[in-house]
Amino acid sequence: MASFRADAAWCGLGMQPHVVGTMSHHTRRIATHRHNQGEAMADEARLRRVLDTCKPTLVLGSQSKTRRTLLQAWNEAHPHVTCRHVRADVDERGVHEPDETQLAVSIAMAKKDALLPVLRSEGNGGGCTWLVTCDQVVLQDGEVVHKPKDAEEATLRLKRGGAVETRSAVVCCDVASGWTAHAMDVAHVDVDSLPSDVVEQLLLEGDVYGCAGGIMVEHPLVQPHVNQLRGSMDSVLGLPLDAMEKLLVQVAETCWM
Repeated sequence: MASFRADAAWCGLGMQPHVVGTMSHHTRRIATHRHNQGEAMADEARLRRVLDTCKPTLVLGSQSKTRRTLLQAWNEAHPHVTCRHVRADVDERGVHEPDETQLAVSIAMAKKDALLPVLRSEGNGGGCTWLVTCDQVVLQDGEVVHKPKDAEEATLRLKRGGAVETRSAVVCCDVASGWTAHAMDVAHVDVDSLPSDVVEQLLLEGDVYGCAGGIMVEHPLVQPHVNQLRGSMDSVLGLPLDAMEKLLVQVAETCWM
């Protein structure tokens, strides 16, 4: 998975800051749009400057192996950051949101709220510690889909294919102050109906049951059936790195610089 960012086919969405609400609420939302190569280079230089200055500890509140792998690959390119992960024990079924497409933000916030007192109790010796939590909602042909409950449901989803939209929420919180920023990154994937032999192999491997909609676009058996991806592969996989980087810069410049 570490090679996804070098592949031009998985070109990510750039982001620019947009403030919603007031500073007194200790929260900020980042809106996304595409940007050119010059802006991307400037953003990378800005990111490296704040990371070199703050030398933070970045705590990923996730038990997702995929997200941990993505962060590990990112960390290799940003060695001034100390990364670790913790599990966020949150009853996601107890988080309610009238607009189900926005549920990912609410769940990511709930994970942050659960982990923040835990990290504060550990102490950080005066150092800079940032907490990152995530969640994702997947829509297939406009319908919110969840992890398949059985082989029948998984087969239905996999053979259906169609337009898949992922809405990945990222929350970044400065542990010392509690100042929090969040973003929602959207990616679109067009997938053909998968042939029966591919479906059978995916069911046999079993990972589809842990994936919303069951469609693992990163899987070698699925990739030949992906017609188009608009957005970034890391966003599809649940940790949009461009979004995370913008949030880290916002938190650093607000709380530490």
